[in-house]
Amino acid sequence: LAAVVVLSIGSPAVGETGEAGAAEESEDRTAPEDSAAEAVSPRGGRFAVGGTVNRTINFVDDGVSTQSYHVDSVNFPTLFYFKGSKDVSDHLTVGGHIEAAIQDNSAVDVNQNTREAGLNFSSRFFEITLDSTRYGKLSLGRGFMASAYMWELDKTDTWRYNQLSTGSSFAGMLLADSAGALSDIPIALVYFDAEGFAFRNRVRYDSPLFGGVQLSGAVGSGDSLDGALRWDYDTPTISLAVRASGQNEPTDRVELIGSRIDWRVDGGVGVLHKPTGLSLVVAAGEQNYKPEFYEQFNRTDGRNFGAIVRAGLRRDWFGIGDTKLSLDFFRVNDVVWEDDEAISYGLFVGQYIEKWHLEPYVGVRVYDFDSGPNAGKSFRKMTGFAIGAIFDFSFSRDESAPKAGS
Repeated sequence: LAAVVVLSIGSPAVGETGEAGAAEESEDRTAPEDSAAEAVSPRGGRFAVGGTVNRTINFVDDGVSTQSYHVDSVNFPTLFYFKGSKDVSDHLTVGGHIEAAIQDNSAVDVNQNTREAGLNFSSRFFEITLDSTRYGKLSLGRGFMASAYMWELDKTDTWRYNQLSTGSSFAGMLLADSAGALSDIPIALVYFDAEGFAFRNRVRYDSPLFGGVQLSGAVGSGDSLDGALRWDYDTPTISLAVRASGQNEPTDRVELIGSRIDWRVDGGVGVLHKPTGLSLVVAAGEQNYKPEFYEQFNRTDGRNFGAIVRAGLRRDWFGIGDTKLSLDFFRVNDVVWEDDEAISYGLFVGQYIEKWHLEPYVGVRVYDFDSGPNAGKSFRKMTGFAIGAIFDFSFSRDESAPKAGS
């Protein structure tokens, strides 16, 4: 499959949808593509340097015992970025973006057998962009494919510690079988990373907006390519977002399982009622595994389908920043063996402290995997509790505006 449903604070100057690290769809400071504050040329332009630290303590009951694990989040990693841009005409801006994740004890590498996974460095963005208000945006280099994070429609903005890909928070943890023995099956394998078609060396094009509609496409290294449609509608009371995409050769961002997917289609709808802060997201998708993956589980085909629903609430109750709450239910079939079923449900709460650029958060998630009649084994339920915080920092400078007296 590739399905998700939705119903963090971001850096003071950026989100992450296409820029610095995360969901290209958030409309506030945590939008995935804005993760980096803008800025650039020493001879006029805008330049920004910044980063994010996202640390979590996970307490995991795997059905046999309960242990604690200090991890760097997979939902949104610790990262640093450099970003710049320069206006070269009344409609064209040239930009550059360099970003890397630096994680100590990444949640995808930590499990019951490996409590200390060490330091992990990964590149995210190394790109040059040409952005025209008339003709659209062209991106060259490593960065988001067109469909990356497009279903992060969570209007509560909790995605940086609770992505729609529900396996992210406890990705490396191993399921225990009914006898109490640890298997070699991590959460990331069963609760697939539906948002994994993210960072590739590619050429990407995003069209200008036409009545709130934007079309995007990207051709990446190997056989990877994708296309996406985004539509946003906004009124004083309602904010609505619709997304749909098709992907060829998408890889799992959680690389425990490598590239197992041949193709994927998915989409979702997110809506926010502004006066109350209530939100709802529903998303779903289907994907097809490659034969070399599904044949090892004695399957006759590789298709699976999943969906998620997330409801949320976001309000500034205490005058220090938004309190954010999200509650979701996720279900996927045929994810490992034919006729299996994986269910997950979770509740996360975060409190943004605007003055400090800090967001503490807590959450609980349950994983219940029924391996079905073809597996020859069954697995115990896993429950994870997370407590953590995100801190954002940035420095930016704008030399594009004329100086006084010039």
